[in-house]
Amino acid sequence: MDFGAFEQHAAFRQEVAAWLDRELTGALRQEFERDTVFLRVPTEWPPAVRDFNRRLGAMGWIGLHWPREYGGGGRSFREQLIVVEELAARHTRIINSQALHVVQTLLVHGTEAQKRAVIPRVAAGLIEVALGYTEPEAGSDLANVQMRAVEDGDVYVVTGQKIFNTMAHWASYHWLLTRTDPAAQPKHRGLTMFLVDLKTPGITVQPLYTMDDSRSNIVYYDQVRVPKSSVVGKPGQGFYVAMEALDKERLFVFNPHFYRSLLDELVEHAKATVRDGRLLSKDPLVRSGLARLDVELAVAEVLYQRTIWLVEQGQQAAVPSAMLKMFITELGQRLVSVAQEVVGQVGLLRPGSERAVLRGLMELGQRATIFHTFGAGGNELMRSIIATRGYGLPVG
Repeated sequence: MDFGAFEQHAAFRQEVAAWLDRELTGALRQEFERDTVFLRVPTEWPPAVRDFNRRLGAMGWIGLHWPREYGGGGRSFREQLIVVEELAARHTRIINSQALHVVQTLLVHGTEAQKRAVIPRVAAGLIEVALGYTEPEAGSDLANVQMRAVEDGDVYVVTGQKIFNTMAHWASYHWLLTRTDPAAQPKHRGLTMFLVDLKTPGITVQPLYTMDDSRSNIVYYDQVRVPKSSVVGKPGQGFYVAMEALDKERLFVFNPHFYRSLLDELVEHAKATVRDGRLLSKDPLVRSGLARLDVELAVAEVLYQRTIWLVEQGQQAAVPSAMLKMFITELGQRLVSVAQEVVGQVGLLRPGSERAVLRGLMELGQRATIFHTFGAGGNELMRSIIATRGYGLPVG
């Protein structure tokens, strides 16, 4: 891995940072933090947040690495991630973020019509693509998807239920994994990916609220007629399309810069807070806990950069991205746990409480980081990927 490559875009990072520091007013940061910190999603995006997302699109910073012919910036994958990183460091994000890794996959497997219909509007910050993977009996075991898509002339008739389809309540399209061949063996070979217009008759989206005050969704398909032109890739190859998208998702979503920002705030709190007659920063146990987190975040950064480098080299990154996802999400839980110990009982106060410390982020983090260990593939599955595909150990 070429560590020197990491600083090639220092000037662009400075440009992004300066623009964000200018455009992200105090009020706007508060709106983002209230609704989106720890990857949370509100029932409705505030108008100011939507407007900011469109301004990111106008800057060319959504889809920066996509071809210009589809409305992208024609620049590098690393430069796109710099935008994501600088946003994460400020507790903000691209709100149509799921579309980032979907489009990356669509560029490889999508038809020309699909690309032209979707990518320019995603790049402008106008639309989102919701992920339609999980079902009541198919979570990390994605090969067990049961939603049926039955061929009928020039359409597929789709029936079934998806769950935890975050963003589906405002997305324009559904990145939908279905079963088109129930007899296929092994079973993952019977799956097909679709890009479905969520306004299609027969689709119902119902809210599903999680313990971190975030909104996800249950999505029902009742004899929905989806044109064959909505198939992404080849029929029966949907599992492989999904795996490619998930590898990219882990890079875009689980970002060490967000956790580094949290740790920096905690360190400043320790430097400024006196307990039992001395600064918290002078307590050996506090210093030890913070130092350990600092080292672990440095490890997470190396895993992250290594995965980016492999993607840039055109190499398979499934195992490194699984390592990154598993390590950083469990690190996030350790971070908020240590922070709770450092802050003390007042850290149990929720965001919005009058005496909350660090704006209640530690209490919220205790609830929110639970989701991170099973979103985009459970950590048990990540360990299985590392063992079987990374080390060649037998399955089962």
